[in-house]
Amino acid sequence: MMVKIYTLFFFIILFNLKTWAQPCLVKFSGLSIDTTISTCNYKEFNYNLTGGTPQSFKWFYGDGNWCTCNKVKNFYKKNETFQLIGIVYDANGCSDSVFQDVIVKCDNPCDLSDIAIYSIDTLYYECNEVEFYANVSQSTKELTWDFGDGETSNNKFDVHLYAANGNFDSRLIIKDSIGCADTLDFSVEIDCDDIIEPEPCDFRITLLDTNFTSNCKEKRLTVEAIHLIKTIRWWTNDSGYFNGTTTQLIRYSDTGIFSTCVMITDSLGCKDSTCLDVRVNCPNLATSILNADFSLPLIYPNPVQNILNVIYTEPCQYFIINDLGQVVLSGKSITNNEIDVSILRKGVYQLKLKDKSQYLFNQLFIKN
Repeated sequence: MMVKIYTLFFFIILFNLKTWAQPCLVKFSGLSIDTTISTCNYKEFNYNLTGGTPQSFKWFYGDGNWCTCNKVKNFYKKNETFQLIGIVYDANGCSDSVFQDVIVKCDNPCDLSDIAIYSIDTLYYECNEVEFYANVSQSTKELTWDFGDGETSNNKFDVHLYAANGNFDSRLIIKDSIGCADTLDFSVEIDCDDIIEPEPCDFRITLLDTNFTSNCKEKRLTVEAIHLIKTIRWWTNDSGYFNGTTTQLIRYSDTGIFSTCVMITDSLGCKDSTCLDVRVNCPNLATSILNADFSLPLIYPNPVQNILNVIYTEPCQYFIINDLGQVVLSGKSITNNEIDVSILRKGVYQLKLKDKSQYLFNQLFIKN
């Protein structure tokens, strides 16, 4: 019985040795910008591989964006030279990397603007009463609805009452702080059996404000109007529609920036609506390396020779990890803001820092 156990143990070792001995064949043989599709700031990339069977990719665009995609493309938001880094992994855990300088040089500032209309939403309350909501980029400073009947609005969220039947060619126009714009045309069809001309309304919202609470994900919103409010309907892109009060406690599901709108009516049925972007920030709850906040540049130079310079205000542990996920260098603290990396071979590594607040941060660097 003991012989069988030893034989099985030897077989497991032999099998693992054969697995470890698998050759690393996957290699990048080329990386280039696709000039037929790319613009001054939008870049698509072509690459070739030789040998092996690729299983996964990691791409770092040099501007903070990254992906694990097969199709490599990115919008850059400023004129600069960025370094694109690609890593391919095969089934045996082997990897290869490739680098490409990406020069972004746009003469027109609007080419670098992220101004964009992502979507619009319309909802019919009555056959001629239509709600409009715009999902637009955060850089939007001006917004104008053209409802197609001669009426306009500058509210991101609005309810419009059409006075006649018809098909109305409508438009949404947005602009950022330097005048760059985006436009979306759409149509609204009104087909009612009987349309009653509404009475003129002077009802309007005079205040929509937000205050903090003890819970970082909760906000207390207050709305006021010039007349007595009869009904209040709130909306967020986090939780949708719900009825509420003039002082409404809203709990958001996550951190970020959330569009929050309110529509109110008075006793005569007159309506008004407005929106604001609510910033939800919980710095003490950040556990992801993507949420860690470092106000100073983390490492330089990149690529490095023998000394990696680190700038961070708090004592921290450091870990350097190779492209196979192995820790190859670590320490309890950083002496004189420097890490000696002379023992590392050439390649791509990650530097991870861990401070007393348990924040984790990592940054890719290249060892020459």
